[in-house]
Amino acid sequence: MKNDERVVLKTVRRYKTASNLEIRRRTGLGRDAINYVLRKHELYDRSHRNCVSVPIVLDGPYQERQGQCGGYTKEQRNVVLEFILAQDPITIHQLKEGTGLEKEILLSILKDEQLVYLVPTQKRNPAMDLRITAGDTLEEIGAAGKVTNERVRQYVNATGQHDYWMEQRKRRKAEKREKKENLCQVRQDLTNVLISRAYQKAEEGGWKYRRKALDYYYNGVKEKKYKTKDVSTPLEKLFTLFEVYEMAEHLNVKLSLKEMEERTGIWFPLISRILKSKGLEPFYGARERISPLSLEKSQAVERVYGLEFTPHDVAYFLGLSKNPWVVGQHFVEIRRKGAVKIKRKKCLFQKGRQFGSGAQKSDYLFYRTASQIYELDDLAQEEKISFSEGEVGRLLEIGSECVDYARKNRGWIESDIKKLLKIIYSGKEWEKPYL
Repeated sequence: MKNDERVVLKTVRRYKTASNLEIRRRTGLGRDAINYVLRKHELYDRSHRNCVSVPIVLDGPYQERQGQCGGYTKEQRNVVLEFILAQDPITIHQLKEGTGLEKEILLSILKDEQLVYLVPTQKRNPAMDLRITAGDTLEEIGAAGKVTNERVRQYVNATGQHDYWMEQRKRRKAEKREKKENLCQVRQDLTNVLISRAYQKAEEGGWKYRRKALDYYYNGVKEKKYKTKDVSTPLEKLFTLFEVYEMAEHLNVKLSLKEMEERTGIWFPLISRILKSKGLEPFYGARERISPLSLEKSQAVERVYGLEFTPHDVAYFLGLSKNPWVVGQHFVEIRRKGAVKIKRKKCLFQKGRQFGSGAQKSDYLFYRTASQIYELDDLAQEEKISFSEGEVGRLLEIGSECVDYARKNRGWIESDIKKLLKIIYSGKEWEKPYL
């Protein structure tokens, strides 16, 4: 047994491996005998499932060192080195038995003297080692060897290559990053050359507006409302557009946007937008947007913008029930000029509905509807008659619950409506909540 132990330990040192399979191949000994030696000298731990590297002692010269020793005394160092010279131990277990020192102290001394080496506890795989050197990922190594990522991780740790593999991974990432940056720079340089050549060819052709087509195509329209939709127009169509515009200008011929659309194949609203972005005007001039609101009504809309009333309610009290979108568009223009966005009441009341049934217009109560209810109630009171909630609801096409809510809350709703009317009509006092 002593002879088998000596053979196993010499094999471990010579071939720098603690793999049972590799030692069996080198020595011809049985698996159990090899495992016994490995366990005895702490070169194998069942709890690690062969997924660690273990230290062995190298047979090398040492020199006398001066100064402070880290974590151990000079006497302890001398004892360890003398034992190594005399007994030539191979494992930490032999050193621990021969010197009586703790394993941590022994490892510190051996590391300082460079007399320790980590050997793998399993057989090396040249194909996997090659990919580890290349800095491949666990997935790439596993796919090449047809093993799982976890098995690759175990192999890297067991063969003591984890730190080396991490260094190679960092190197590979740095190379990829540098290659990507170089590729982006090459592409940018090539693009600049092509753009420069395009501008040169445009100037050689004698068309003064061709440069504007290139400016529009390569720079795009910067305004947010156009985004990237416009720059998708092909360069050939842009060249045609500016050539047609320049030719018509030279011949003193006025072309409408629709006629230019027929010649270029570009949508005529987009033609106007392209020309405007390059400082050119359509031949018949740009259309001026005129608001359908009178000056007084425009000023009234601006005064009520800060209130919580919806554009439909404001339009009703302005006498614009048929075109409520006009007030909404005016609100949008005010917002674009930098005004604060106002959170508006969508409705005063919403009728409860059963699960699965969709909402109807008649389920909602608005200020304009409440004003109509109050006007109808006041007329009925003058005629000394009365209408039920159902009758009013059928007449105004709303739910009876909405009519009931409006009547019960007439106090504050009527006050809000009078406030709105006072602001719309420049301070005029209103006794009734309707026009």
